[in-house]
Amino acid sequence: MIRRRAVIAAGLMLLSCIRPVGLPSEFHGAWDVTQEACSDVESHTGMTITAYRLQFHEATGEVSDARPVERQGIETVVSWSNVEAMDLDDPNGSPPPINLPTRLQLLDSGARLTFTMNGGTQVYVRCAGERP
Repeated sequence: MIRRRAVIAAGLMLLSCIRPVGLPSEFHGAWDVTQEACSDVESHTGMTITAYRLQFHEATGEVSDARPVERQGIETVVSWSNVEAMDLDDPNGSPPPINLPTRLQLLDSGARLTFTMNGGTQVYVRCAGERP
């Protein structure tokens, strides 16, 4: 019985160590398509990146596993949820997340970022500070 508990405890400890690899801190922060858009409270084109999340105006992406690729790039699979389509009163009424391969690449020493997903690419600039 004691040995079985020890094995279960060891297994739980190992599982707690297994966490998807998040996005490196160099990618974290607020981004938008222009510096002017960064300071515009009405802008719907920006995103905020953390280790495990990409947050847009109408969608949230959960990063499942990030892996480096050439020239300051990261490839990951992001599970996207459309915030606008969510029914907060009925959790079963929300559309299921969509998993899409996503690529992020830093340019100009981290001042710009390319975001590639589903065949399209958008270039963003790093916003100074938090977005309004």
